[in-house]
Amino acid sequence: MDTNPSRLFATLLLVVLLVSCASAPGKSGTATLLVLHTNDLHSNFLPHPDGEGGLARIAGYVDRERSRRADVLFLDAGDGVTGTPTSSIYEGRPIFHVMSVMGYNAMTLGNHEFDHGWPLIEEYRRIAEFPILGANVTGPDGKLIADDAYRIINVRGLKVAVIGILSPTTPEHTAKGKTTGCEFLPAAPTVRALLPELTPQSDLIVVLSHQGVQADRKLAKAVPEIDLIVGGHSHTAIPEPERIGDTLIVQASAEGRRIGRLELTVDRETGTIVTANGSLITVNDQLPADPAVRSAVMVWEDQVAERVSAVIGRTSSDIGRPELRAHAARVFREALGTDLGFQNEGGVRAAVAAGDITVRDVWNVHPFDNTLITVRIRGGALPAWAREQLGEVDPEEVYTVATNSYVAGHHERYFPKGIEGMADSGIPMRDALIEAVRAHGGFSE
Repeated sequence: MDTNPSRLFATLLLVVLLVSCASAPGKSGTATLLVLHTNDLHSNFLPHPDGEGGLARIAGYVDRERSRRADVLFLDAGDGVTGTPTSSIYEGRPIFHVMSVMGYNAMTLGNHEFDHGWPLIEEYRRIAEFPILGANVTGPDGKLIADDAYRIINVRGLKVAVIGILSPTTPEHTAKGKTTGCEFLPAAPTVRALLPELTPQSDLIVVLSHQGVQADRKLAKAVPEIDLIVGGHSHTAIPEPERIGDTLIVQASAEGRRIGRLELTVDRETGTIVTANGSLITVNDQLPADPAVRSAVMVWEDQVAERVSAVIGRTSSDIGRPELRAHAARVFREALGTDLGFQNEGGVRAAVAAGDITVRDVWNVHPFDNTLITVRIRGGALPAWAREQLGEVDPEEVYTVATNSYVAGHHERYFPKGIEGMADSGIPMRDALIEAVRAHGGFSE
């Protein structure tokens, strides 16, 4: 038997350390997490005319960070669909192919994922090589229409529960019939009901939320157990994370112009965020472009290039959204021979830069597949804007308004005093606008 005091002490110390390590809790110390996030990409695959954006650049930045560290979580807060001709022509499918190549860990459903009808979401799920989440929307059969309500993602030993939430008001932002049979549940009760299941399994609770920053603030107050809300829908640029109680809220503008970057230090034992450092990264030519993503983008863009690259007019100055909205209303009125024309503000999705006007420009401004509809409305029920345009109005006379099928489907919102009826012309709205630009050589008065 070895009786050397030094060796006995060393042996005893080793035993104590081994016992201590064996009995230590599974969650101890701190861990780091880098959350990179986007939202409301709206299928803006290529850089914008001002040079910002481009999905290959976003992917290049993420690739660079992943090459430097192993604690990266890459998330998207919904509305990948609708915004460019590439998306509209292929009914939203391309973005899920490209996002798969980009290496997203998860996204949540947004309201525009319903633009081509909720059944198509099943196909989006098949295309996507990452989970599409949505905890608070079910189909007619009562089952979730997303892949899952949540996923627990292990990031270098840190277990992150990611819950998908979209706005309960989605049917109001979607053309009539596209969400028929779906049920949209309130966000707070949905998240709260998942906590007993998720809390024991995870170190962090993250909500991928497509409901807008104001709703996110309410959610943070209602469910303080949420650690982080990665938001979308309101297109808000939050340069530094907002804090409500112990909940952080972030959002990264829209259309791929910014990447949200949030560096966290997490106390694994208590499941709390110790430090948080957030910023927005401008997506421009200073970022490296991922060649695989660039190739994936061009697979789709090359297929539509000939169809949308034709020059149909020219403008000597930039044209903003208000002017384009007024132009659309004039085209509607002239196309259907009505008393008035009306284009909703949300239906105009881009501005037009000075120079040649292409078919693509019109698609970018008007990405929705609406038709032109005549609405009949009695003078006494006309909204204020209509009375101002007409001047003298007979309360009993029936007037006609040319508008798009989205507005007609939600006429209670735009004509709250009621209508006398409507008639669908069957004329594709976008075709009428393209022909008007071609005929006048631009967006004429």
